[in-house]
Amino acid sequence: MLELRMLGSPLILLKNRPIYGLLAKDQALLFYLALQRRPSSRSALADLLWPEKCEVDSLTNLRQALYRLRRILPDVLQVNRLTVYFDPMDAIQIDVVRLEEGCSPHNAPAVRRAAVATYVGEFLEGFQVFQAAPFEEWVSLTRERLHSLAVQTLATVVADHSDTRTSSVLAAVDRLLELEPWNEMAHRQKMWLLEQQGRLPAALEHYQRCHQILRQELGIPPEPATTALYEQLRGRLLGRPGSSPLLSGHFC
Repeated sequence: MLELRMLGSPLILLKNRPIYGLLAKDQALLFYLALQRRPSSRSALADLLWPEKCEVDSLTNLRQALYRLRRILPDVLQVNRLTVYFDPMDAIQIDVVRLEEGCSPHNAPAVRRAAVATYVGEFLEGFQVFQAAPFEEWVSLTRERLHSLAVQTLATVVADHSDTRTSSVLAAVDRLLELEPWNEMAHRQKMWLLEQQGRLPAALEHYQRCHQILRQELGIPPEPATTALYEQLRGRLLGRPGSSPLLSGHFC
């Protein structure tokens, strides 16, 4: 019945309908509690969102925020005198949880590929809470962790994929390059995949794209390994004798 989308622009849905009108700190409190998966003390929550207030005022603000949340979502928060716990009685979907659980290295590549597809944007993208530095720090750390998880999962999906001619593995590389345009390993993987699919001219064109991105983003040329792959691909296109077969392990 409740769905929390925190990847990309955040959205709260109840029975498939968006909930609007919640204050930023009310939303922040809900998002934080949903990902803690354990009871949080009232004092810690007050310090998280109202660090500039005295203890009495910050606890009062917390109590009012909890009242507003429980009025809209009565079965989601378990509250007592000391702690608050996110424990919904009904079915709930949280995209961050799906990402974390699905990206486990113990899962099959298809499961990990489906999980990382939920990573449609950075954690709480564009969401701001003023005068709440501890919360902003938590967001920053969580954003970095989830970004790394998505990148690592995409890299392993590509490396584990046995059929290089399927479109899904190339789509995974493209998504990886969306997240990290400067990732030369991914650029080399894409060049190699294009060659494996019989698209040598496209592989050579991608090297030029890689060169342009690195120059614009970092002001550096491609690594020797990337240029060496380009020269080998170019030699194959020109039909130079003695061109050795391309092995994925050389370029990942």
